[in-house]
Amino acid sequence: MIDINFWIQYFFVILLGLTLLGVTIIGCWMLFVLWVRNRNREQVSLNFVLMELAVPKDNEVKVDAVEQMFSSLFSLKKGGFWQRFEPQQHLSLEIVGKKEDIRFYISCHKKNAELVEKLIAGTYPGTHVKQIDEYNIFYKNTKVEFAELALKNESFKPIKSFKELPVDSLSSLTSAMAKFGDNEAVAVQIVVSPADSTWSKSGLGYVSKLKKDESNPEKAKFKMNPQDMEAITNKCSKVGFLTSIRIISVAPTTEQAKANLSNLKGTFSQFASNQNSFTSNKLWFKQSFMLDFIYRYQNMWGLNSVLSVDELANVWHLPNKTIETPHIYWLTAKTAPASGEFPESGLWLGRSIYRGQERNI
Repeated sequence: MIDINFWIQYFFVILLGLTLLGVTIIGCWMLFVLWVRNRNREQVSLNFVLMELAVPKDNEVKVDAVEQMFSSLFSLKKGGFWQRFEPQQHLSLEIVGKKEDIRFYISCHKKNAELVEKLIAGTYPGTHVKQIDEYNIFYKNTKVEFAELALKNESFKPIKSFKELPVDSLSSLTSAMAKFGDNEAVAVQIVVSPADSTWSKSGLGYVSKLKKDESNPEKAKFKMNPQDMEAITNKCSKVGFLTSIRIISVAPTTEQAKANLSNLKGTFSQFASNQNSFTSNKLWFKQSFMLDFIYRYQNMWGLNSVLSVDELANVWHLPNKTIETPHIYWLTAKTAPASGEFPESGLWLGRSIYRGQERNI
């Protein structure tokens, strides 16, 4: 006589075994892909260059011009099947505040430096872009506090755009850096890389489902007003960047370092909308965070938020004449290329360096 209970139990044991085997294979595959994508990231980081940016204090460049700059930088995106085995090219947008000194930087792979420099110069005419050695904010006998920010909700839900803010977002951010004393410093590091279209497809699908449900009297709950759905659709219509926002605070005491960090984190609340806002990630491996900051690594675990180009421009851009914060490093003298009338042979008097181009004169 056939024991039905035995065969039922046997079937479920086999099913459980196959499920565990499948999960193990998928997990191993994901770890393998993760290793392949990141195996050379230290070497890539060592080929990065750091550029210090200084703009004329009287410039009138608005944030929407920076949005166009980031749209152009999206051209760095790699495509094709094999792209999933390689990390996307990334760059780091930075603001550093020390005692009576606030400076803006951008760091990228040296092969992209010329493109980045041209885009900055095209967006901010007259900008002085200078490749420099690494800055240092880690003073002796000081304490360090840090945080990583990410979007609280799904990436397709927007934060406030620059059009919705009453004043330039840099005003409050730089003000939080303007009154540092000796051995105090903060650094905001925003590492970005082009995102694929997964996030925007999810957002459009989310809106489509809401509209479909609301058209059905039995399912209609009116969870979201039309303006919010339009805001999601608008964000999803733009290209986006995977974004890791890191903040480091250095001060003589732990209390002061925490206070400066809290003040700077607080400035990101200005971007909060009724749909999304920035929140602090839980940092399980503090040493890993410091390595990511120093080497400017993109988050390898996929814990990135996606910011559309207008959101990214709102979070990071260079100051214009409306920013009255003291101690910003402005361009006080303009530079120009050497005249083409100088002869190319004969006695050399010096060397002209303009936007990375050297010429003997």
